[in-house]
Amino acid sequence: DRRKISFEGLILVSLIINSEYSLHKNIKITQNGLSIENFKKIDANFKEVFLNEFLQLSKDKKSSDIIISDLIKKLLRKFIKKQLGKKPEIKVHILRI
Repeated sequence: DRRKISFEGLILVSLIINSEYSLHKNIKITQNGLSIENFKKIDANFKEVFLNEFLQLSKDKKSSDIIISDLIKKLLRKFIKKQLGKKPEIKVHILRI
C-alpha cells in the first residue's frame, strides 16, 4: 500500500449525510501526491456529478455507507484516470447526523 500511495497518490473524502438523507453542502476532499492545479478541476467536477448521482439514489441506497462509498470511488477514479492517468488510493469517511 505504501508503494502505491507514493506513486499514485492518496485521496480522502469526508461527507456528512443528514437524517433525512440530504447531503451537507461541504464535501471535503483532500489529496496527497497529485498535482494541485489539476486536482482543483477534478474536485469541482466530481462534486457536481456526485450530487446528481446521489440525488437519484433510492432511500435504501442512500442509507448504505458501502453503496455511497463505492459510488464516490467509482466517480473519482474515472475523473482522475481521465485527467491524470493515475489510480490513487481513495478512502471515504461518511458521517451521519
